[in-house]
Amino acid sequence: MTLAAEKTFAVEGIRVPDSSLAREITELVRDTESGLLFHHSSRVAGKRRALKPRTRTRLRARQFLQRDSRIGLEGLTVRVGAASTVRSETQRRLQMASNSNRGVVYLKPGHVEVQKIDFPTFRNPAGKTIDHAVILKVVTTNICGSDQHMVRGRTTAPAGMVLGHEITGEVIEKGRDVEYLDIGDLVSVPFNVACGRCRTCREGDTGVCLHVNSDRAGGAYGYVDMGGWIGGQADYVMVPYADFNLLKFPDKAHAMEKIRDLTCLSDILPTGFHGAVTAKVGVGSTV
Repeated sequence: MTLAAEKTFAVEGIRVPDSSLAREITELVRDTESGLLFHHSSRVAGKRRALKPRTRTRLRARQFLQRDSRIGLEGLTVRVGAASTVRSETQRRLQMASNSNRGVVYLKPGHVEVQKIDFPTFRNPAGKTIDHAVILKVVTTNICGSDQHMVRGRTTAPAGMVLGHEITGEVIEKGRDVEYLDIGDLVSVPFNVACGRCRTCREGDTGVCLHVNSDRAGGAYGYVDMGGWIGGQADYVMVPYADFNLLKFPDKAHAMEKIRDLTCLSDILPTGFHGAVTAKVGVGSTV
């Protein structure tokens, strides 16, 4: 069949308070995998229709899932008869939920700790759901000299901030608007967050993107006053505007052989190269 229906649900990262609710959620996910829906109504072939009585049951489970904002499979299109696809997606997300996440957390000047942190979600710092992002399993990450400004108390960095803006990782999940990246791709993450669409991005000044920071131009991961994006000195991290921001390594196996060198692409190498070009430093120059 080719009819599609829209629904919103969440199935991972959820602590269920009692066994009866857990049973309702399990049954609800099972029905969902079978092509049944649990919104109050759905749109099929351009027309709205009421759901069958069975799908109106388990109201408590539906409300619980829809209320949970940590992880949301929002706007997922389920095609009736494609249960195997939905089931594999559900199982994959449940498996990811079992992965704990840790990050380097700034506590006070001179004091950072590796702590358990939330697993990434497809939400921007303002809490808005975004579909242009990916979630990465971090393969390598570096400590930047600018991180030391925060750690040594030279900034207004708040306690609890997850540090890190030099990231190389593997795509383990992608939003529905991501076109040019696939699960399993190995990618380098530029330290600055940029939308690729605003005036400054189109002019090549991605470091002062106008759409990634509500307080000022420019955004970065895990840095004070740079938009609130969670840092990448962690096991997992979310990267927005993935098609624009990420550099995919074409040969993953070869890249992994050189990963200690390639990790420098996220910040160290391009920053130094840009400085050399700007200062007109070339072969034979004395500096």
